[in-house]
Amino acid sequence: MNIRRNQARLSKVDRQAFANAVLRLKKQSSRLPPNTGSMNRYDDYVWTHLASMKSMSDLAPGWAHEGPAFLPWHRYFIWQFELDLQAIDPAVSLPYWDWTVDNSPDPSIVGSPWTDEFMGGTGDPAENFEVVTGSFSGNNGQWTLSLFDDDENEPHNPNLRRGLGNNPLVTQLPTSDQVIACQQEVPAYVAPWRAFDHLMPMQGVQAVPTKPSFSNRLEGWYGSGSIHNRVHLWVAGGADGINSGSMYWMSSPNDPIFFLHHCNIDRLWAQWQAAHPQEPYHPTGAGNEIGPSGHNLNDAMHPWGVAVTPSSVLNYHALGYAYEDDKISLADFTAALQVRTSASTPKPSDAKATRRRSRPIFALSAEDSEK
Repeated sequence: MNIRRNQARLSKVDRQAFANAVLRLKKQSSRLPPNTGSMNRYDDYVWTHLASMKSMSDLAPGWAHEGPAFLPWHRYFIWQFELDLQAIDPAVSLPYWDWTVDNSPDPSIVGSPWTDEFMGGTGDPAENFEVVTGSFSGNNGQWTLSLFDDDENEPHNPNLRRGLGNNPLVTQLPTSDQVIACQQEVPAYVAPWRAFDHLMPMQGVQAVPTKPSFSNRLEGWYGSGSIHNRVHLWVAGGADGINSGSMYWMSSPNDPIFFLHHCNIDRLWAQWQAAHPQEPYHPTGAGNEIGPSGHNLNDAMHPWGVAVTPSSVLNYHALGYAYEDDKISLADFTAALQVRTSASTPKPSDAKATRRRSRPIFALSAEDSEK
């Protein structure tokens, strides 16, 4: 079984091997249609994430964010990325970045991901916050960005940009106490099956606060920590798109740290699954649990087709990977999963979105915004 390890414990050789595999993926041909604008296989992932966020509206969460499928969608997304890297170098696995521990922008601190042989460091303020160190610097000619968030007017800068920790509203990463509180939250999700807290009221729909659930809290729309969203904002720096780096935008996978961040998010979900073996996925898609299309237990997750559903990725061990700090055996995990996935298979929801959603892309929770 493939073991995902903490990036802080990788050797310098292992770090360089991972970076090299990512660079080689950037040189492989795209598998998407030419009209997507994707220039290479790595950019296929950037395009897919862009499309997932563009699919959001004021009435529906789109493919992958602000709704129940946030965790299963990203689990499949980063797993496919990992498989592509392993086709290049079978010894490589996707590492996770535990930002509750390795939380400094200083690359000289032991365990930092911001070293030259790995992710490179923060951006240079004199160079529009372009990253000028490491494998993904524009200076080395191997990392050129070609897909951008035109819906939100992202600058078409072909170089990777970061402002680690310089957003005045987001100077710190999530803490271990905030993560512990998040992992105590149940259930997995609740009606009305999306995060509403930042949406503008519109005709016939009144915005309401995001309700407590594990997924809402981990994604960052509810509770102290704004966990997933906060990391995007901390890495990007700037404020509200002004001097904000690549992780701020819908095109955030342009920064390879995206995959280490989401690997840690997936790891935290795996820990929650192990700690709450009787908690099923919601919405089941049956009875009064009918969520938006693509978010019910047995719905096809866009854009991958009918075989890829939230149910199909709940057992991450069955996908062929584990985390080095897993505290549950494969047999025990599988047995618990059988209890959690006993819901009937419903007809997928056909809820329609009628209007493009308003900003923000990644934002602090209501609790953190009020501080």
